[in-house]
Amino acid sequence: MAELEKESGFDRIRFVNVYGESFASDGKAADVAGRDYFQNGIKGRSGTTVVMKSNFDSAKLIGFYAPVWFHGKICGVMVGFLEKQTVSGILSTNFSGYPVYTLIVGEDYSCHRLLSGGGKVQCGQSGTGHELY
Repeated sequence: MAELEKESGFDRIRFVNVYGESFASDGKAADVAGRDYFQNGIKGRSGTTVVMKSNFDSAKLIGFYAPVWFHGKICGVMVGFLEKQTVSGILSTNFSGYPVYTLIVGEDYSCHRLLSGGGKVQCGQSGTGHELY
């Protein structure tokens, strides 16, 4: 998997087996059975995820996942992750010469601010009349 990480453009690549054990390229393993990407991927879905705290090192990550099939059955989930610094660099935004907060908005309209900084950033409404920050 280390070579796949080098060639893929992802900062991290993980294979998660059917038991929710995630394996890193350095041989370390972590239990990710409760993560949305595992639960969805093992059901045959592909998608994106935001991990606010990695089980490996507490890093903030954005992931892209898909089921892995072998002989007609799902045998696990493959996930490619981008680290916070990578995504922040890609999405770095300036408006009229001033830095602007960059947000990732989930399918459920949840907002994830990737860049550090003080203060609240208004993201929008939740649909229930409550502002999301």
